[in-house]
Amino acid sequence: MKQISQQFFDETVRANLELLDQSMDEAIEETIQSFTIEGVDLSNIIPDKIKHVDGHPCENCYRNLVNILNEATLDCVALETCLGEIERLSAIDLAHRKLIASQGAFKHLEFALKKCTESGERRSAIHVIKTTSALLVGQSELIREDGEDYLNRLTELLTKTVEAEELDVETLDLLSALCHVLRVACLMNEPNRTRIAQSLVPSKTVDLLSRFELKTGVPELASQLLCIHEACTFLRSLTLDDDMSVEFGEGSANARSMASAGTAIEVLTKLAKDALSISNETCVADVFLALSSVITRDEFCRKFTDLEGMDIIFQTLLSYMNSAALVSGCLVLLRTICGSDACKRAAGTWSSSRDSQDSEISGPQLVIKALERHLRNPILAKHAAGVIAAMTLRQPQLAQKVVSAGAPEFLSKALELHMSDAATVRAICMAIRNCVSRSQDLRAAFLGQPCKTNYSALNNSSMETGDLYELEALLNSALRIRGCADEAKAALRDLGCRVQLQERWRGNPPSNIRHNQCDTENLII
Repeated sequence: MKQISQQFFDETVRANLELLDQSMDEAIEETIQSFTIEGVDLSNIIPDKIKHVDGHPCENCYRNLVNILNEATLDCVALETCLGEIERLSAIDLAHRKLIASQGAFKHLEFALKKCTESGERRSAIHVIKTTSALLVGQSELIREDGEDYLNRLTELLTKTVEAEELDVETLDLLSALCHVLRVACLMNEPNRTRIAQSLVPSKTVDLLSRFELKTGVPELASQLLCIHEACTFLRSLTLDDDMSVEFGEGSANARSMASAGTAIEVLTKLAKDALSISNETCVADVFLALSSVITRDEFCRKFTDLEGMDIIFQTLLSYMNSAALVSGCLVLLRTICGSDACKRAAGTWSSSRDSQDSEISGPQLVIKALERHLRNPILAKHAAGVIAAMTLRQPQLAQKVVSAGAPEFLSKALELHMSDAATVRAICMAIRNCVSRSQDLRAAFLGQPCKTNYSALNNSSMETGDLYELEALLNSALRIRGCADEAKAALRDLGCRVQLQERWRGNPPSNIRHNQCDTENLII
């Protein structure tokens, strides 16, 4: 969509005031309607800015910041008050953030951080970094365009702070703020992400995580957990490919570099064990999600499994089955690990006797149990279906175990419940397809024997149908969902149901060539 500047919008409002003899509010409303009809994106515009004769609060706040920084002695109280107001204004919308940034705010925030660090005012430095994070949301390119040295200063400060002898509460809060601002700078911005990934910051962040020894009852535990959360989400942001302005992202290369060049997998695995020892569900989920982002190759999956990773996942799933956040983290990580054939076989053969009845429960049974427990949650249903799809791909023995655990019933119910969620529908269709693609004898578990439109049933119309879960009808409904047709057709095809497949490309056989030649000759004649 087209965009206009704040200045042009204000000039148009003034023109409407003069030409149409309208009130201020009427002129603003008329201007908004006119630009909306023309298809202009007004997300970067503050409509009522023209009302502020003495300057908009964003402009006044920026001028106040400049005056504070120009003083010979830094007034930390005044600075923190001003920064708090900038944060409040930045939280309103993107237009307010753009107006503040257009004044040159990033250069002055960099200067403020420099003065705070040189004077040893860590608490004020944390406020500066948090304000920078708030201002960067939705416009992370500005820290590179308007404050290139600022990004360097932030990365250098994190590297230096990680090497501190003692991680007290103030140091941990500073590191949390630094990880957060660098994560915001990475989001949907490949140049920033590449620049940060090529620095020492990723390895230093892993070093930071290796220094934590989580224990209950210590005063800095809350700050430690916050720092772990920010560090893990920052590492995950380095592995994303979310910038549509570049042809290829380097997220997977960054993940591979972190996993192979250092001890990221070992550190995160140990941290997961420590977090489980203090029963902190949020911390465990954060670490699991970070592991799922870093583990991108077969050798990394094996490495994690060798570190007793499979046991960690399933024991966590068994102990925290009612925690949606932790179950989600377990399923996401398990799906990643099941990308390795050796690891998915290990997952399929895992078993434990730690449930309430002291009976043995297998890995596939735990996955189905998680799907059953959180059946109405579309995200968890998608993750569980993703695990089933990954676990049963090219593994008929595991498909038998998954189906025996009750997959047909709960996949069918999940499909019926979440038909409006395309991503969940696709995941369920692929799970069904992988279960039966190499095990035709398992079709009956999904559709009964025979299904309504499989070819044997077509040849013998007197046979009774037995589609217990009405799965065929559900999959035919999924065909009409945007983006789900291919997966639904694959599931129907491998279930032996009637499905109309379109031949999208016929090549150029000799018969077509002869017809084309005849058409050309007739045209010449």
